[in-house]
Parts: sequence; structure tokens; C-alpha cells
Amino acid sequence: IVTAFFVRASRAREEAWSLLSAATMYAQSGQADASLNQVKALTEAHPGSPASSYARLLAGDVLFQQGKFKEAAQAYQGALDQPGNPATVPMALSGMALSQEGGGDCAAAGTTAQRFLDSHQDHFLAPLTHAVLARCLASQGKPEAKEAFQRIEILYPGTYWEGWAKARKS
Repeated sequence: IVTAFFVRASRAREEAWSLLSAATMYAQSGQADASLNQVKALTEAHPGSPASSYARLLAGDVLFQQGKFKEAAQAYQGALDQPGNPATVPMALSGMALSQEGGGDCAAAGTTAQRFLDSHQDHFLAPLTHAVLARCLASQGKPEAKEAFQRIEILYPGTYWEGWAKARKS
């Protein structure tokens, strides 16, 4: 009985990762609808699996590329709502902030970006998320925007981000 349980669990894991692989291949070949269908199949059949978290991230990315920012933010929120896969949290937060900004909700995007930066300041997506925060503060006319651009200059000297921030802080 124990062996049967482990075999079944192993097959379920393999199936989940295979569905994610197929969804990724569809997305990379420009077949967004097929990719999203694979994501849906995966998240319905294996809702608690680690592959499901990554599938929700993929769905967010695909929807973002299509300009469906509200749907993308919902997909990223789905990845955040799924417990047990902390590796996806910073990617979901950053993607959600970008999606909220793209959808014109800078207040929410700023809050999400700050949430990311409060816990993942050393993540490779931190510069991009700092930029979301700075752009949103600037678009809202908040005086903290200048400080946000200066922070980017200080944190990322000699990089693209330093020049980007210098060009926008005035």
C-alpha cells in the first residue's frame, strides 16, 4: 500500500511538471491560448503542487504580454495565494506590481512594489520593482518620487538603472 501511494504521488508530480513544460513550450512558440489551457489543466488537476505555482506565474507572464493586465495581476495573486512555494513569491509580487501599473492602478502597484522591496530587496527583480515604485510615485505627483529615483541611483551605481533613474528624477 505504501509503495502504491509513493508511485501514485510520483506520477502525479511528473504529470504536473509535464503539463508545465507543455505550457511553457506553447508560450515560447507564441501559442498563448494553448499555454493558458495547459496552465488551467495543471492548476485544476494538481492545485497544490509546486508546478502549479510556477504555472500561475507563467499565466501571469502570458497575460501581461497580451496586455491583459488585470487578468495577469489575478494570476500572480493566485501564485501568492498558493502556500508552500516561497521561491515564487518575489516573482509573483514583482509581476503583480508591473501588472497593476500597466492596468493604471498605481496606488496598488506602489503598495505591491513596496511589499516586494520590504522582503526581497536583494532579489534580481529588485531594480525593476524599484522602478515600478518610482514611476508610480511620480505619476501620482508624490514628493517621495525624487527620493525613490535617488535610491535607485545609489543602490545600482554603474548600471542601466542608475542612468535610467538620473534621467527621470528631475
